[in-house]
Amino acid sequence: MHSEIFSKMPPTRLFFHCALPAMATSLAGGLYAIVDGIFVGRYLGAEALAAVNIVMPLIMIIESLANMVAVGTSVHIATLLGKGKRQEASRAFSFSVKFILLFSSLMALMGFVSAEAVAAWLAPGANGETLQLVASYLRIYALFGPLIPIYFATDNYLRDCGRQQLSMGINIFTQVLNITLDFLFIVMFGWGIEGAAMASCISIALGSIITLALFSGRRLDVYYTWENIPLAQFLRIMANGSSEFLTSISSAIMGLILNIFLLKYGGTSAVAAFAIVMYVDSIIGMLNFGLCDSLQHALSYCYGAGKKERLQAIFAFSYLAGWIDLCFSAYFTALDMPARSLLVSFVGTLVLPIALLVLLPQAYGLSGIWLMPPLASALSGVFTLWLYKGSKIGIDNHRQRL
Repeated sequence: MHSEIFSKMPPTRLFFHCALPAMATSLAGGLYAIVDGIFVGRYLGAEALAAVNIVMPLIMIIESLANMVAVGTSVHIATLLGKGKRQEASRAFSFSVKFILLFSSLMALMGFVSAEAVAAWLAPGANGETLQLVASYLRIYALFGPLIPIYFATDNYLRDCGRQQLSMGINIFTQVLNITLDFLFIVMFGWGIEGAAMASCISIALGSIITLALFSGRRLDVYYTWENIPLAQFLRIMANGSSEFLTSISSAIMGLILNIFLLKYGGTSAVAAFAIVMYVDSIIGMLNFGLCDSLQHALSYCYGAGKKERLQAIFAFSYLAGWIDLCFSAYFTALDMPARSLLVSFVGTLVLPIALLVLLPQAYGLSGIWLMPPLASALSGVFTLWLYKGSKIGIDNHRQRL
């Protein structure tokens, strides 16, 4: 099995083998986001850019629900592969694919039917033109909905199988295709915001079809099977993916709250301006995420294989990440410690940002909203290090008593 590289490749080489493709993918994704924003902002205007930014939190919420299953299953698959249990890993993989496809189809149907009502809920106070653009964007996404979340899930499973370079290639292909379609649909054909949505959806849907096809037969370490998994196993998968779910959904909720505050203090133009800032910020953010997330599969595999000393050698490199809470959350998830990972995510992505968002704008107005992200990130890092130190002392004391 190709995933055996996680236990056989030297730690330093393994780090670069996993991290470099993930960071290249994340960098390409960040650059794509900027180019996509340029197409929308330059050719469709500030209203359209604001509409895209308004609808993104809802898309993130739906994807985070699927991602909870995907990440939890990914850890479970890598652990089982580390134990040499390929058939059990394939059962977990197949069940998650079926579950995510069914869930995505239901969400897509609901989104298409209630696009206008959802648009009004997402942006209270926005003008009619903006709400219509949001509804149009939502309908296009709903049409392709069943094939959107599964793309990110199967990408996780590819990396479980040790296929980091293949994952990178497919991701970069979809991003380049997305930019190409942006140019065709927005600039050449003049399809407006519907064209922007179609460009994103078609490229991701094609990536989903490619990755789903790769798992047919027994070419990879896991494969399709009609067998299901026990309920207790599924609940454990959900629990272990809960921290990533909270991180994603907290970001989405914060996006919704930020849009409300921005509309209140600065109007649609403030939402569009914040979207531009987030496009630039996404490059650094995605690089850090790619670095931290890249080693999760190797850590889970070594944990399943019982190679505890190798875990420390691999994890040491992840301190290169600047976002401490993200790094430790991914580490705890990889070792099947959902409670610690959940606490780190909860404080860093929801508690601190909301508290600062309530306090800062009262004193500094719109500037207080801009100050919130860096201050929340710094405080979250301090809290995470304090939490890790306390946990480590408790573990060491317990070992001494034994």
